[in-house]
Amino acid sequence: QDAFAPEEMTGIRQKAAGLLIDSGHVDDAVALLVQARDWKRFVPLVLDRAPSLMAQGRGETLCGWIAKLPEEILKHTPWLLFWYGICTLPFAPGESRKLLERAFHLFEAQGVRSGMLLAWSGAVQTFLFEFHDFKALDTWTGWLDTHMGPEADFPSADIKLSVAAGMVGALGWRKPNHPAMRDWVNIALSLAQETSNVDIALRAYTNSALYFLWMGEFSECGSLIEDMRRLASRSRSTSPSRLLSLKIAEAMYYNSIAEFRERAIQSVLDGMETAEKTGVHIF
Repeated sequence: QDAFAPEEMTGIRQKAAGLLIDSGHVDDAVALLVQARDWKRFVPLVLDRAPSLMAQGRGETLCGWIAKLPEEILKHTPWLLFWYGICTLPFAPGESRKLLERAFHLFEAQGVRSGMLLAWSGAVQTFLFEFHDFKALDTWTGWLDTHMGPEADFPSADIKLSVAAGMVGALGWRKPNHPAMRDWVNIALSLAQETSNVDIALRAYTNSALYFLWMGEFSECGSLIEDMRRLASRSRSTSPSRLLSLKIAEAMYYNSIAEFRERAIQSVLDGMETAEKTGVHIF
């Protein structure tokens, strides 16, 4: 390294990074691009890999990559803010919300509907992870009521599912008698059966199951929990936060039925074990 001028060393790192990317060694390539401060190549690489990293349960890796970026780049790139918020969500929902709010407003200013709706869905999710003060959810659900009702056209089916799952969760805790509540539940459950994204499907099932529980519709709640359990068992990519949400729904459902109280305790114990192993905690 001492044998080369700084600009020569940068060029060598950039070339080596390209070779590593072509051969599938992305993590090593990222390290070299950071050393070279080649943000023009680094940012597209991060954004390209972000969905697969999250699907593989490597959110902490993604957070580590994005944290390397200068703030000046991060604050002007809404997709970076979005993914930073998403990978931070299981560990720091309050910080995640700040990032997702920033992403939402940037997307809104730029007219990027897909990003805006995904950031909306992520921001709503942070309240359910933090489980502290739900009042601010009214602002988010009010925005959706004004701009995107259940019958609106969405950029994709998975984005509509993500938004519907978020709306069911938000309204379930704040306004379960909302006039469009059943519409959002029906959309969430219908699209959850069609998607290949297990994480979003489980989110839709969990939020809908809790809504049915609040409404005293125990049969529907129990059926959804069985569906969730089967879906989670078939997938190797289910995130720890979704597994914990399943255990929470199980515990609440079983605790509402006298003969299932022992199962409720076991669901709580299973959830605590998962939280201890993964470091992910939900209320």
